[in-house]
Amino acid sequence: MLLQDTIPMPNIPTRTLCDRLAPYACYAMVLLYGPKVQDTINELETLYNRITVFKTKSPADLIWSFSTIQNGKGAVVRIAGLETEIVKKWLKQALLSIESIIGTDVYRQALA
Repeated sequence: MLLQDTIPMPNIPTRTLCDRLAPYACYAMVLLYGPKVQDTINELETLYNRITVFKTKSPADLIWSFSTIQNGKGAVVRIAGLETEIVKKWLKQALLSIESIIGTDVYRQALA
């Protein structure tokens, strides 16, 4: 079967993109790669490995995932939040260690 092929599914309502992504309204993906951001990668990996997942009655304000790439030389961080400000606040804290690499002005401009 090709990806272009579709199988008609009777009696299954089509959900809109908004419905499928609910309740999160803001999404971000960060790619980190190279020796200059290795400390940041290590910090995020440690933080991610400490996460414990429990069933909850309502969704969390923010969820995130972490995956290494290229044998740990890089990482992909995906974030979803109920609001933009929640995601920005998390990114600002999580990426604090790259401020010295990219410069204070660029860091503040991107995450202020």
